[in-house]
Amino acid sequence: MGRIARNKNHRGVFPVYGPTLVPTENVKFYCNFTTPVSEARTNWRMDLLDSKNQIDVVGIAALNEVAVTGGVRFRIDFTMPTPSGGNGYYRFMIWNTVSTEVKFISNPVRVTSQLCDIAYTSTVQYSSPNNIFNYDYEQDPQIETILRIEVNLTDTQFPDEQEEYKELSTGLKKRYSSELDKVYELETYYFDDAAHEAFAVMLQHEDLIMNDVPIVKDGDYSVETDTRQNVYRGRVTVIDNNFANINRGC
Repeated sequence: MGRIARNKNHRGVFPVYGPTLVPTENVKFYCNFTTPVSEARTNWRMDLLDSKNQIDVVGIAALNEVAVTGGVRFRIDFTMPTPSGGNGYYRFMIWNTVSTEVKFISNPVRVTSQLCDIAYTSTVQYSSPNNIFNYDYEQDPQIETILRIEVNLTDTQFPDEQEEYKELSTGLKKRYSSELDKVYELETYYFDDAAHEAFAVMLQHEDLIMNDVPIVKDGDYSVETDTRQNVYRGRVTVIDNNFANINRGC
């Protein structure tokens, strides 16, 4: 079983936040546009833009169409290549090569092959059996998100619940049943509002895995706002479902 790393965030504060991508790793996400694409579908393409908004990788991933009311949305599944610009910050752009309409430009994503950078990230993987938040899982069960984000484990606790009874013949207390959980407290890196919303949506998914650990949200996701800047940390507690499944007994 994997572990959620106990790492401290190490980068400076940026005005917006995006995930970390590592060359040769699998990347998956779903473009759950509020307004689906209804134009001629064959002309849409996703490229990788460098920090100067120049195309670095043409057609970095295929746009797998998911038919929905009003048109299509796109399911993305690709192996991250090494950009010609090397490690750095990039953006994804989905645009129409005929009309030149730009449908989507992502927040900056950090591409790195440096182990010291990767060590500060956690891999998240999530999906759901039912449609939620414009994720059309029922239309395409292959929809899934796999990304790296900067999340710091700040605390681990083992809350337990026990039922006991007093033995009549001896007066001694005996354990009738016991339940033990493993609970993590997670702290995000400095996220902007859109990233916090995306993280909150991620936590609502039924199938949620972080570094190979299946987890479930336990309590509210809170954000420490600071009027002096546009990015903030968030905190949430989650339960390790692997640990929970094997620590139930009488």
